[in-house]
Amino acid sequence: MAALLKGETGDWEMVIGLEVHAQVTAKSKLFSGASCEFGGAPNSHV
Repeated sequence: MAALLKGETGDWEMVIGLEVHAQVTAKSKLFSGASCEFGGAPNSHV
């Protein structure tokens, strides 16, 4: 349960999140067997 902070315009609830970015080194896409080669024609590796 989050604590509320008193403010002049009302109570505030502080919410803190974390976002993580990673680059996977694999020969195929994570959720598909399709190739992930760079430089192919548009929409050819879907």
